[in-house]
Amino acid sequence: IAPALQIVARDEFNNTATSFTGDITVTFGTNPNGGTLAGTTTRPAVAGIATFADLSIDKAASGYTLTATAPALGLSCVTSAFSVAKLTPNSGSREKDQPEESAPTSLPST
Repeated sequence: IAPALQIVARDEFNNTATSFTGDITVTFGTNPNGGTLAGTTTRPAVAGIATFADLSIDKAASGYTLTATAPALGLSCVTSAFSVAKLTPNSGSREKDQPEESAPTSLPST
């Protein structure tokens, strides 16, 4: 998935919770075509931000969402829906993940 998915833990004032270093796990929220989510799906937050740079989805479809969970906080959030497009054979590329937006997804504080 490009650009890399970033999950940001936020405090009660909507600032990045820079002291949070717990694990964040990403799973499918919506999986419209039975795709497989590959890559490292659990990462520790660094200064409140977990970056998932190696995620990929193997089947083209519209309407995928991902759910990020921070068990230590008891919180989760869902990305906006995005599409995975199959590129044409002339492009020289395999299927490529193409999210509709690149803004980081945030875990709100309780």
